[in-house]
Amino acid sequence: MRSRLVLLGVAVALLVAACSNASSSKPLVTPTVPKGAPPVTEATGAALKQDVALSGVPGVTSTQISVAAITAGSNPLAGDYSTFVDGIQAYFNMINSQGGIYGRQLKITANHNDGFINDEQTVKASLAQDHAFATFIATPLFTGAVDIANSNPPMPTFIWNINQEFAGKPNLFGNEGAECFTCTGQGAPFLAQSQNMSKIAVLAYGSPAASINCALGVKNSFAKYPSGKVVYFDDNLTLGQDDLSAQVSQMKQDGVQLIFTCIDQAESLKLGKELAKQHLDAVQSLPNSYDPTFAKENAQ
Repeated sequence: MRSRLVLLGVAVALLVAACSNASSSKPLVTPTVPKGAPPVTEATGAALKQDVALSGVPGVTSTQISVAAITAGSNPLAGDYSTFVDGIQAYFNMINSQGGIYGRQLKITANHNDGFINDEQTVKASLAQDHAFATFIATPLFTGAVDIANSNPPMPTFIWNINQEFAGKPNLFGNEGAECFTCTGQGAPFLAQSQNMSKIAVLAYGSPAASINCALGVKNSFAKYPSGKVVYFDDNLTLGQDDLSAQVSQMKQDGVQLIFTCIDQAESLKLGKELAKQHLDAVQSLPNSYDPTFAKENAQ
C-alpha cells in the first residue's frame, strides 16, 4: 500500500499539472527550469484551493474531477490488480479532506476489469462511455495504449509502467520512466558476485516481447560485467507452463546456483516447487515478489 500511495502521490501531482494546462495557457506557478527546456506548469499550496474555471474540460464539473480506472482484476500472472484502485481511493480521500483540487473533489466514477486479455476493448469502451478527465491503469498487458495515445482530447493516463507501449506518448505518465528491458545493468552481476554465485540461469517466456527482452538484458549484463557466467538460458517458456522438469533437470546438470526470471509470480512458484522436487539448491531472484501474502502462503 505504501508503494501504491507513493506512486499515486506522483500521479496526483501530474493530475494537478494537467488540470492547470487544461484550464489556461497561463500557468499559476512557473518554477525555474534549465535554459532551453520546455516550461513547467505547477500548482501548489494555496493555488490548489482556488476555484479555477475549467468549463468544457471533459470529466470536470464545478464540484468534481472524475477519473476512470482500468485494472486486471483477475489474471494468470499475479493475482488481483484491482487493489490498485484501493490505493487511488486512499490518496483521493486524503486530498479531498484537504479541499480537493481547485475546490473540486476527486472521484473514481468508473472502475473496469479488463480480464487480462481485453485491455484494448476495455480502453475503447472507457474512452467512449466514461467521460472521465483522466484514467489510471494497472494491467500486465497494455494493448489499449494506441487508443489512449490517440484520444481526442488527449486523455491524461497514469500507469504502473511495466509496458513498453508507454514510451513516446506524451499523455501517458508512468510511475517511472520508459523501460529499457534490453539495457545492461550492474544489479544482477553485483548480486551474483556478492553471494559468490558464478553459475547463472535465465528464464523467460517466448511471448510477450517484454519477457524476451528482459532475459536478453540480464544475459547482456553478465556479458558486460562478468561476475558470473550464464550457463543456462531459456527464453521460450509458454504462459502458464506447468511442466518445468526438463528445464530444472538441465540446470541441475549445469550446476546452476542463481536463477533470474522474467516470468510471472505463478510460474515462479511452479519453478520453486520443481527446484525442491529435484533437490536443486539454487536461488531465484524474483522481479515480482512484493506480495507478502503470496510469500507467506508459499514460504515452503
